Amino acid sequence: DNKPDLLIETSPTATEMQFSCNNANYTNFIPFVSPYSEFNILNPDYGCTTGDGQKTVYVIVKAGDGSLSTPVSDSIVFDQTAPTINIISPQNGSTSSSRTVSFDVTDSVSGVRLDTIKVDVNASGSTSFGTSACTSIENGYHCEYEETKFVKNETDYRVKVTALNNADVSGTQIVVFHYVDSSSPLEVTGVVAAPGNQFAIISWSQNTAHDLNGYRIYMGTLSG
Repeated sequence: DNKPDLLIETSPTATEMQFSCNNANYTNFIPFVSPYSEFNILNPDYGCTTGDGQKTVYVIVKAGDGSLSTPVSDSIVFDQTAPTINIISPQNGSTSSSRTVSFDVTDSVSGVRLDTIKVDVNASGSTSFGTSACTSIENGYHCEYEETKFVKNETDYRVKVTALNNADVSGTQIVVFHYVDSSSPLEVTGVVAAPGNQFAIISWSQNTAHDLNGYRIYMGTLSG
């Protein structure tokens, strides 16, 4: 917000006040009120700089007898730029058999709020990602984990990463990739065959692979 709430604590005799960003170019005196939220911290007429970064506000208070206070100041970080999100893996438009999701979230002005980093897979929240997967890097975090929602062979997955910076500005990046499961399902176990009249009843233990398409049964005249 380029007009933040300015809380000014002073004596009860204060009647007017004026503001500046450089302690040289001040506004005209206006009636004293606190908090005050009409001073534009981007206005160059009062020594303010445009764009993101640290902003310092100076205030002088005038008493009823006309005496002036010494200037007092405070600083805030102004940030309207979204944090930068760079999804390293998977890459957009790629085909991959990896379940690794890796990305960086950075903001060089106000920093990144770790607790706001979220991952969605096909418009549903990831059940694998947690902020414990993130480590501090310059101006933000690097996150890496294994996504268990990548399970169905020959399937497109949409990965969305969002985060807020410390000024509550949101950033987003989305990639879509094609997942190929290169691993074989577990070996079938617990096979039991019971003979019948010109047929056989066959049973086995259920395979726990999430992307299992089915079973193939082969018949022969020899055992084994």
